[in-house]
Formats: sequence, C-alpha cells, structure tokens
Amino acid sequence: MSTQRSDAQIEASRINGALSRGPVTEEGKASSSRNATRHGLLSNTILIAGESRTDFDRLLASLTLEFEPQSESELLMIEEMAVTKWRQIRTWNMVAGAHNHEMECQPEKSPEVAARALPARAFNAVAELNKSGSSMDSLHRYDSRFSRQYDRLYTRLSRLKDLRRKQRDRELQE
Repeated sequence: MSTQRSDAQIEASRINGALSRGPVTEEGKASSSRNATRHGLLSNTILIAGESRTDFDRLLASLTLEFEPQSESELLMIEEMAVTKWRQIRTWNMVAGAHNHEMECQPEKSPEVAARALPARAFNAVAELNKSGSSMDSLHRYDSRFSRQYDRLYTRLSRLKDLRRKQRDRELQE
C-alpha cells in the first residue's frame, strides 16, 4: 500500500514530528480530528443519536496514529478497534445512566435510602437494578465481549508493528 521510504526520510519525519505541538486553533483541531476519516461511512453507521462524531473520529485518528497501518487489512482492524471501544464506552454510559436514574428515583421510592451516604445509595441502586433482570446482565456481557475483542485486535496489531520494526532494524544492519 505504501512505498518504501529511505532512512533519511524516516529520520526527517521523526525530527519534524517531535517539533509539532499539534493544531492550536479550534478550526485546526476540528480538521485534525478528521484525519483518519476516509469516507465518513463508519461513523454514520456506528453512532447513535446524541453521540459525537468528532469524538469517534478522534478515537479512530488516535488509534491510526498509534499503529501506523501499512495495509488495508491493518486499517480495517484499527477501525474495528475504534468501533469496539466506542461500543464499550457506550455500554459504560448506559450502566452509569441506569445507576444514576435509580439513585434519582430513591427519594420517591425509598426516602430512607435516599437519606443514606452515597456508597449505601449506590449499593441499593445496584441491588434494585439486579432485581429488574437481564438488562444489566446483558450490558455486562457486552462489556466483557467488547473488552476481549479490543484486546485481541490490540495484541494482533502490536505484534505486526513489532515485526515491522524488527524487519526495519534488520534491514538497517545489512
């Protein structure tokens, strides 16, 4: 996918990159957050109402910068990582939202619980949510699944990056 760069080009890129402090203006930051966006379709199908496309694009750009994909398949793995992490964060937000909602309802449902310290109120909220059944269980299963999926992709991409570095080092020694 990419052409082979000379050692001088690689070193010049490192030096120039070390000087960069990133975009300073809001316009520059907004533009830079879209660096990894190739077509915009991914965020159109992944995001739900109220979620930030800019935040998703920033996550995707960050992973792309970290792993420096060298092929279409590596880029697809990075996109899958971004989607997986995004869905895991959404799951965390749903759990937090359920806990917060349950605690907000305590003054009406259980005034004696609402008067307790925060840890006791939070414990009671968890107990009430667990009574309601499978929704919380499903969210915890999704969280575990997304975590495993992300970790597998991270490990695979890290190994590919290490192999490329070792190969580049071998070539430099020759």
